[in-house]
Amino acid sequence: MQIFINEKSIHEQYNTFNDFKTAFITFLNLFELFTINGIVVEIFFSESFKVWPLYYYPINNKTLSVLLNNESGELKQMFISTLDKQFKTKDWHDNIKHDTNQIFHCTHINGNFCNTSVAEVAERKSIYKNDDFLLINFIDSMFTNITNGLVEKQLNTSTNKIPIDCITDKNQLEVWLNKKGRLKEPVYDPNCNRPPLDNETILRDNKRFKPTNKNYDSRMIYQEKETDYYWYVDNLHNSIRSAHLEVFNRFGKHIGEADLNGFQIANTKDNQKIIKI
Repeated sequence: MQIFINEKSIHEQYNTFNDFKTAFITFLNLFELFTINGIVVEIFFSESFKVWPLYYYPINNKTLSVLLNNESGELKQMFISTLDKQFKTKDWHDNIKHDTNQIFHCTHINGNFCNTSVAEVAERKSIYKNDDFLLINFIDSMFTNITNGLVEKQLNTSTNKIPIDCITDKNQLEVWLNKKGRLKEPVYDPNCNRPPLDNETILRDNKRFKPTNKNYDSRMIYQEKETDYYWYVDNLHNSIRSAHLEVFNRFGKHIGEADLNGFQIANTKDNQKIIKI
């Protein structure tokens, strides 16, 4: 799942620093839904989004300019602690897919959105048809009421119409995640005295894993589609601090442990562990 921060949803609609700060916090709070539902996502931003101090609304006097320079450090730290430390964030310009010489017109809003996240989402969706892409907006923007956008990519002799999904608030995000079947079901109690259920871990992600007809210690073994690695819940450990997944390569050799969100834990490889495939 690829999430794009829509830098074009910030267009001087905030008149004061506090207005922008409120919008910024509202925006960051959206990402809690990915965390509490255990959804693994990649977050992409435009290079302009991380330019600090903030400059996205009118600066009418020197005093406000000084305030921005002082306060921007606070918002930058909030961005880092919420996104950079919890998710994989990338600048999509590092692996740009759309042609910046072409025209990308959003049918709901006038203007050419080439070389923006809007165009990049549209291009990636047209290439990777089986993947999920979402554009996330700031509040009170020209995108606020758009959840099903349509981008028209101008070709030499024709127009390619590409639907894109975008959201602005938590309710819209919950609806979108529910349609994708990604809202989490049970939540693993960190204080319980049993190992986690499969659907309380990353193994519930059916786009990444598929169940096999094999078991180990009464736990179903899953195969990771991209790598062919085999994963299962270690049935001997309880609590959020010790519960983990065991990971094996396609030959059944142990490569290490992973936490419940699917991130591998360093220095946990055990050459004595082998499963029969």
